[in-house]
Amino acid sequence: MPPLPAVDDLRLAVAVADTGSVGQAAVVLRIAQPSASQRLALLERRLGLTLFDRGPTGTRPSAAGAAFVADARRILDLLDHAVGNARAAGARADLAAGTIASLAPAVFGALDAFAGPALAVRQRTDHGPRLIEGLADGVLDLAVLALPPGTTAPPGLSRTVFGADTLALLLPDGVPEPGPGRRGYSGRVVTLSTYTSEAERIGDRLAARGATVVPAASAATALAIARRRGVPAVVPRSAVLDGVRPGERIVPPGVTIRIPLSLIVPKRPDPRLAGLADVLRAELGLARAKR
Repeated sequence: MPPLPAVDDLRLAVAVADTGSVGQAAVVLRIAQPSASQRLALLERRLGLTLFDRGPTGTRPSAAGAAFVADARRILDLLDHAVGNARAAGARADLAAGTIASLAPAVFGALDAFAGPALAVRQRTDHGPRLIEGLADGVLDLAVLALPPGTTAPPGLSRTVFGADTLALLLPDGVPEPGPGRRGYSGRVVTLSTYTSEAERIGDRLAARGATVVPAASAATALAIARRRGVPAVVPRSAVLDGVRPGERIVPPGVTIRIPLSLIVPKRPDPRLAGLADVLRAELGLARAKR
């Protein structure tokens, strides 16, 4: 009897069926395409079946492949259910949460309000892909990230877009607002940080209005430099919710974007996370994201 398929084989078959491409399946599963192709070919040889028909328009399940993928989905769901039951049976007295550095003060503050004194939150900051790996590996219970529109969650994870952040212009004490008109930032230095991939485009728009833009590694860095130099800072509004000092003001920066924020959890999340998305939106002062 040939060896039974591994769990990774089941995930690969499902991903190929869902995406219609071995290459796209490899991207979803975060593996190299040659490795995905070799693994799928080995699986077919072990089973003695052609699971997928390859053609110029994509990769589609054969009759045998459709049956295999249907059962693979059920098996993976059962495994998720088993893990969820095990976690519920041995529920920890804490939650492990991750986010990026620029979001950390606002997100972890909101989580502290949500959890209360009876539930500790273990905090981790890292890059988005590393946090998603932590979720997939069961190291994290949740992550809050700014993902581009249209991004889908990897297999086994669920994404909820819980709100949309905007940009704010923080003016340190004594710093005047930019002038009106298209060149309202002429002669002004502006620090800039945002956790969106549009950071360069935002900088270009500020420069087009006359600003000399100083990019910063994080919102906290942008604010620190702005206060030391006595210049404005453009940062996500959530970054200045609780950080406004006496004499400082927050005004619209004249550059408008909406930054969707997402709560990423396992498909069978910890039941203690119920209602967290609404709390995050309220605590971070976000607008509801457009559907």
